[in-house]
This record gives sequence, C-alpha cells and structure tokens, in this order.
Amino acid sequence: MITMIIMFIVLLSVSVGVFFILTMVVKANRITARNIEMFGYFLLVVSLIWTGIYNSTDDMVKGSEFSKLDETLKVLWSYEGDKKDYLINGDIEDLNEDYFKLTNHLQGQVFNDKLINEQAAITKKIHYGLFVLSSLFIAAGRISEVINVNKPDKPSANNKMKNIKNHKRRKKQKK
Repeated sequence: MITMIIMFIVLLSVSVGVFFILTMVVKANRITARNIEMFGYFLLVVSLIWTGIYNSTDDMVKGSEFSKLDETLKVLWSYEGDKKDYLINGDIEDLNEDYFKLTNHLQGQVFNDKLINEQAAITKKIHYGLFVLSSLFIAAGRISEVINVNKPDKPSANNKMKNIKNHKRRKKQKK
C-alpha cells in the first residue's frame, strides 16, 4: 500500500513537472501552443487505437486463465476416474501416472502463462501512459487560450491622447 502511494506521488510530481514545462513553452509562443495541442490530439487517437490492443491482450490473459482452469479440471477428473479404476481393477500404475501429472500441473509446470501476463502488464502501462501524455499535451495547448483570453492590450500614450480628444469632441457635439 505504501509503495502504491509513493508511486502515485512520484507520477503526480512528474506529471505536474511536465505540465509546468509545457506551460512555459506555451507562454513563449502561441504557435507552439497549437502544435503541442495537436500533438496531444494525435496521442489521443493513438491511445484510442491502443485501447483495442490493450483489450485484446486482456482477453488473451483471461482466455489463458480459463484454459489453465479447464486443463486443471481435466487432470482432476482424470485422477478421480483413475481412483475409481484402481478400486475396481487394482491398477496402481495408471493412478501413479495421473497423480504425477496432477502434482506437476498444480505446481504450474504444465501450463506457463508468464509471457502473456508480462505482455498484458506492458500494454497496460503503455495504455495509461498514452492517455496521461495526451491529456497533458492537450491541457498545455489549451492553457494558452486561458492565459491570453480577455487580456487587455496596454494602451499607448498615443491611444490615450486619441481617447481624450474623442471624448472632448463628443462633449462638444452634445452641447
């Protein structure tokens, strides 16, 4: 549990750091902001496509678990059938052979799904990483609009003089 909290804090701080760096880049140039946002949308499309790969890998893991369960049940039923045959016929060799099969199978030597589980773990991490990165890039690109919205232009001295003259002219027209 503590390792999960530490990992969350580390990932959160890295994400905030990347977001801060992207925001600084965006503040420097609005065209860069648009490119960062577009790259974020590209990553979003890639992550949506990757979702299909992730789901198929997850289905393979579930399928391997069902296959493992099915194979275990077959071995168990075979052993149970051989116990019945032993009681009827007294054939100990067949019973010993199935007992050896059963113990090997239950110890995990018959069916190894380690590679499928590793593949699923890798695709899961890539899946989450793509979504996080696309969200960071899109948010950093959109932040430029928030920064620049309703930001009043600083009036120059020349504009102030024009405003004063226009104001005086309007007063004279009203009289």
